[in-house]
Amino acid sequence: MLQRTSTLSRFCMAASLVVSLAAATAQADIETLELDYRGQEFQAGPYRPDVLFLKAKAEQQHGYRHRLIDMIKNGSAKLESVRLVAKSRMGHGRATLTVGHNDQSWATIDNKGNYYDNSRWSYDTVFLRNWDQWRTGPWQIDLVGNIKVDSVTLFIDVPNRWDRDRDDRGRGPGRGGRDGRGGHGGRR
Repeated sequence: MLQRTSTLSRFCMAASLVVSLAAATAQADIETLELDYRGQEFQAGPYRPDVLFLKAKAEQQHGYRHRLIDMIKNGSAKLESVRLVAKSRMGHGRATLTVGHNDQSWATIDNKGNYYDNSRWSYDTVFLRNWDQWRTGPWQIDLVGNIKVDSVTLFIDVPNRWDRDRDDRGRGPGRGGRDGRGGHGGRR
């Protein structure tokens, strides 16, 4: 009985190790990309919001050769959430995160003091989350009200190296088809 118990416990430990290693390789990395707006003012009504186009601003500020920009363009990176540092003139401004043509989350932007004071403490920090699994389509923030934006931080879910080297069907690098030669099997 003692031998059987130790064998069973070893099996359970080995199985838990395999499961934890599989979970570790399946996890993605969260990277940040800072977009600086330097106190730019936006004035929009409820029926015509001003829009912050996040992908275009990221490409403009960080260059089209940046590694994260390439991942965003080819759809392998997912926008996890956004930190918006802004303030509203009356404290009733509203920001909505839109990813893939769907509104994901919205928040009210507060006013912590003088609207015309550009010190960091006078801005409100708002987090907007992407709840869906959308990767493609526009990444934008719709603003309603008189709002001054200091910065936007993108939290981007980047697949780890194990996931990046695989295609949609789980095949590794260099394997085009079922036969491993780039074809789809069959005769050559």
